[in-house]
Amino acid sequence: MKKVDLSVVFPAYNVEKYIINSVHSVLKQRGLNFEVIIVDDGSTDGTLNLVKSAFKDNSKVKIIHQNNKGSGEARNTGLKYALGKWIFFMDPDDIIANDMFEKISVLLKSQSQDFDFMLFGSQTRNFHNDSIVNQKFNYNSPKLIKNDEIVEFINSFKEKDTNLFYSVWTKIIKKEFIIKNNFLFTKHKTSQDAIFSIKLYDRANSILFVPEEFYYYFAKREGSAQTRNNPNKINNEIVVVNETRKMFINKGIKNDAFLSYFIMLVVKSEISQMNKENYSTFHKIFREKKSKEILKYVKFKKLTLRYKIFYFTSMNSFISYLLSGLIKN
Repeated sequence: MKKVDLSVVFPAYNVEKYIINSVHSVLKQRGLNFEVIIVDDGSTDGTLNLVKSAFKDNSKVKIIHQNNKGSGEARNTGLKYALGKWIFFMDPDDIIANDMFEKISVLLKSQSQDFDFMLFGSQTRNFHNDSIVNQKFNYNSPKLIKNDEIVEFINSFKEKDTNLFYSVWTKIIKKEFIIKNNFLFTKHKTSQDAIFSIKLYDRANSILFVPEEFYYYFAKREGSAQTRNNPNKINNEIVVVNETRKMFINKGIKNDAFLSYFIMLVVKSEISQMNKENYSTFHKIFREKKSKEILKYVKFKKLTLRYKIFYFTSMNSFISYLLSGLIKN
């Protein structure tokens, strides 16, 4: 059997409108021997039957069904069946650049030194319009970042590099590195990819950074975990803030601007999902000690004017409710 260079894992829950396009963006790739693992996480729409029908004759595609456990557990299942030396966790409503695997193949062959994971950029596209947000990078060419340089590298992250830092889909990870450290996604319904990414940075001895936008992330999809009204989602995001802060302290990372921006991004996201029906639940969460404590980590002087306004707004749940319509934009 020919060795598998890369396993691409898709957690799939009720994504019948998007997953075929996502998987096809992988199947058209050249340069690496890869497999695609689709883990249907108890979909209640036509996702499972659709992928079975579309890919029944494709030897590169494995389809696994499980009861609904969340995207983190679906990724864990995919990892269990993965044969690749490298693992790439994609979301089932995004796509990748046409030449991504060709370029990665060249990079892997040209690197004389080993590394734990590859980190690359993403391009954010909106589901509802043609807007595109590009990334700017500190490096113009691929760079191997080792040991103590990782601290300097993370300190260089700008405020809007949150996808680069937290998203699992901006990384191709050596399977051996995952197994050695017993990395698994948590059972949180949201934010488990961010928690997983924090572990990667915490344990990595070397990272290959590639300043290219290989991944096309489609934001604001209706029904996704990030856009669905869920007042309790902030509890998971507080875990991410605390895990980030803990890792920063342990490693001596002092990127206050990045952490402050991320905390306010969490606040903005929560306020934008507040409405008349769930106001009382949001109000209760706003008053909880752990919700107020994360604001203590914000360095006010590091915030832009826009986020300084969000900061003051977040101090009062009723004012937040009144301004929630404006904050959505």
